[in-house]
Amino acid sequence: MIGKMRSLLKLWLYRISAWRFSRKPGIEIGDGTIVWVNSCISTNYSGGGIKIGNNCRIGIRQRQYWAGYVGPTRLILWGRDSSITIGDGCCLNGVNICARKSVSIGNDCIFAGGIQILDSDTHKVVTPDRKTDLDTPAPVVLGNNVWVGLNVIILKGTTIGDNSVVGAGAVVKGSFPSNCVIAGNPAKIVKRF
Repeated sequence: MIGKMRSLLKLWLYRISAWRFSRKPGIEIGDGTIVWVNSCISTNYSGGGIKIGNNCRIGIRQRQYWAGYVGPTRLILWGRDSSITIGDGCCLNGVNICARKSVSIGNDCIFAGGIQILDSDTHKVVTPDRKTDLDTPAPVVLGNNVWVGLNVIILKGTTIGDNSVVGAGAVVKGSFPSNCVIAGNPAKIVKRF
């Protein structure tokens, strides 16, 4: 009885957390989605927004995750009219997504901990004032059923096709087809299926 009540209380807290974020302007959270309370969902700029599909799990408790250190999941808009879209049935465990333009994730994707997804290099490489000159962002698009391993970095302008797997520690930039395994730094296709 006590175990069942504890489980119901936890579920209630998760739902309250999702409800709390969905009340912010520019944030839309689908039915059945659970947002762990230490997650950060931020829309600091006007326009754009964050849309999370149905039955997703955003964030995780530290003691529920056994592979590496996992910090809180952070979804951050860092630009006027920027957007983050996450499809249905996705699990984000300690993922940091920062969008100046757009990051789009398909349905049923799984993300391990320590992942960084950035659609901008932030500062220009060649500039007289590196502190204020920002580069041009490029969208990041991940297809359906993509599995991204531990500590992966996905950079601006990257497209990953459906049913692909990104190996742990990869640094990914460029366009990759569906049904492949991507690994390495810089990432390349190591297997097709």
